[in-house]
Amino acid sequence: MKRRIYVFSLFIGLIGFVSCNSSDISAPNMPEVRFTHLNAARYSVSVGDTTHLHATVVHQCKLIQFAWSSSDGDLQGGENDVTFTAPTTPGTVTLTCTVTHPGRIPETRTVTINVNSKSMPTSSDQQRKIGTPRL
Repeated sequence: MKRRIYVFSLFIGLIGFVSCNSSDISAPNMPEVRFTHLNAARYSVSVGDTTHLHATVVHQCKLIQFAWSSSDGDLQGGENDVTFTAPTTPGTVTLTCTVTHPGRIPETRTVTINVNSKSMPTSSDQQRKIGTPRL
């Protein structure tokens, strides 16, 4: 009796293993993968500056794929973390991340980054460069 249970359990385990690695993962027992947030460390940067972006996915697994795009500027990195380098001209840039999982509908989130011209030094920056007056 124990041998039959063991063989049956092994058979069920192999079926589950094979289905989890196939390209069509639509089994009802798979946890729902949800793309919940797309966040930037800074939503306003100067031209040429960088900011970090993070995509939060619930029940993430190795079958999930991330596709990043930008209306301008440059993206480096991959998976759920990338670094955005702002373009050399001021304006508004839209950054998009699409998460796909076999057998599920892709989910897309966007963020908008404001790219400003190089900021002028603050009075404290100017004071550091000039130095403190001598008395």
